[in-house]
Amino acid sequence: MLGCTATPYQELGDTGGYYHQRLHENIFKVGFRGNGFTNYKRAKDFAFLRVAEICDQLDFTYFVIEGQNDVSASTTIDTGSTSYTSGFLYGDSYSGTTYSSGSSMSFQKPGVELIASCFDNKPTGRYLEIFEAKLVIKQLKEKYHLKGRL
Repeated sequence: MLGCTATPYQELGDTGGYYHQRLHENIFKVGFRGNGFTNYKRAKDFAFLRVAEICDQLDFTYFVIEGQNDVSASTTIDTGSTSYTSGFLYGDSYSGTTYSSGSSMSFQKPGVELIASCFDNKPTGRYLEIFEAKLVIKQLKEKYHLKGRL
């Protein structure tokens, strides 16, 4: 069956993916949207991976997550209906019953948006969790068996 796989790590397209927007010199909004076969943990991990890659590409070493939003969506698909008629024909008259059935399926499409700040040096102060960009890239690419620069 075609298309029955989770959204891969890719730019946003018809089947989902990551996107980002620069809000300030070192602050980014980064999101990932998955399809109905993607779980929320994968979507969040891929958003984290994208943050880490952006920071690394811009020569930042560390990042912190300033905020997080669940942007998941539900989709309902109508699977159509079938009908048939059964009965008996008596001369010029017909006696019978028509049956019809239809159904729909709901899919949860996970999505997460992160607001991240990137830093050259390890930040101090109010931050509970500080992430090292290269380490996050290495760990998540290994976890999901992604190829490319580690």
